[in-house]
Amino acid sequence: MQRQRDSEEHPVAVVPVARPGHAELQSGALPTNLPHGWSYEGVYGELPQTATPAPLHALLALLALLGAAARHAARLTLVTCYPFDAIRPGGSLRYVVVARRVDG
Repeated sequence: MQRQRDSEEHPVAVVPVARPGHAELQSGALPTNLPHGWSYEGVYGELPQTATPAPLHALLALLALLGAAARHAARLTLVTCYPFDAIRPGGSLRYVVVARRVDG
């Protein structure tokens, strides 16, 4: 691994890329590596299409935005589940984004 310095003179690790930039990406299924005789459906069950009722949350978000605009709110806070690709909903972690209005 090579070491370089960025524009502010901090050490930066340079890791070589395994795939050349011009090569096409490939995708495929990976084995689940479960013990012999086990089935994916038996272990995980049927997974939900989304972790949350998206149409309801989209409507609530729109109403919140309209309410904030009507009050001339200076801040908007988004709270959502984290990690975004969690298999099961209802984890204990949250991702919070706070935006504030900039006039001018």
